[in-house]
Amino acid sequence: LNTGLRVSELINLRKENLDIEGLQIKVVGKGNKERILPLSAHIAKMLHERSKSVLHYLFEQETKPLTRYQVYHKVRTLMAQVSTKDKVYTHLTRHTFASQLLESGADIIHVKELLGHESLAATQHYAHSDLKKLKRAHQLAHPRNY
Repeated sequence: LNTGLRVSELINLRKENLDIEGLQIKVVGKGNKERILPLSAHIAKMLHERSKSVLHYLFEQETKPLTRYQVYHKVRTLMAQVSTKDKVYTHLTRHTFASQLLESGADIIHVKELLGHESLAATQHYAHSDLKKLKRAHQLAHPRNY
């Protein structure tokens, strides 16, 4: 969904939490805490279409939410089509979401809020890989780097 959701948040998304006009969705995360996430117009439209064919959950099978395993299996299948990585896990999509935001210049405080992290320390490890890239770029480009 390009939102950085945890698997548990994804499988528990309910159609009444979708706000098509506002391009946002209410997510219930760890500790039963709610947060509002922005959606692109494309994703909002896709979810709106999906919400017409489900009873309760946006991702359900026979009126029950998908299981963690079903999501893991789907992610693994899709990732195998585009990646040679052996270790594929659902949290990788969340990590990629956060890393791409930080690499694009997003403020780490905003990324923390989008991910639903309790503390900034939980978000900082996503910034670590970005810092490595900056250091490498500096080494390659600095005129006095011997």
